[in-house]
Amino acid sequence: MSADATVRKPRRRRTFSAFGDVRKMPSEYEIVTHRQNWTLRENRASAFEQNPSSPANLWFLTYRDNSPLHADDWDGFRDPDELTYKSYVNLQSQAEARAQGVIEAHAEVGADERLSPEWLAVLGRLVTPPAICCTASSRSRPTSAT
Repeated sequence: MSADATVRKPRRRRTFSAFGDVRKMPSEYEIVTHRQNWTLRENRASAFEQNPSSPANLWFLTYRDNSPLHADDWDGFRDPDELTYKSYVNLQSQAEARAQGVIEAHAEVGADERLSPEWLAVLGRLVTPPAICCTASSRSRPTSAT
């Protein structure tokens, strides 16, 4: 190597050191679930930063720390679906949008108009009508009288 050659500095790591020597960015699931339960931190006197004999600390000691249910590494568990609150909300939103689409398609073809009066009476007793009906005719906005 020549004297004028510059020595390259090591590249800055682009991940979290808490995950060890990994070469890829952790997923959102890994970031929001990795060691997030601060009441389980190592070398703690009690779960909460208060008197170890406080009711909250005694409850954790009794029902969590001294529970017969144990695992060597609780943080080692990984949800196969990697479900976080954000992904759960997104999944629910998509499911509701699909259900709304089915209801609107049902209303557009007038399927409820072909039901027998007896069946409509049964449905009337079982189903509370929504605040805003989703039939095609109710989607038009009322005009204001001026």
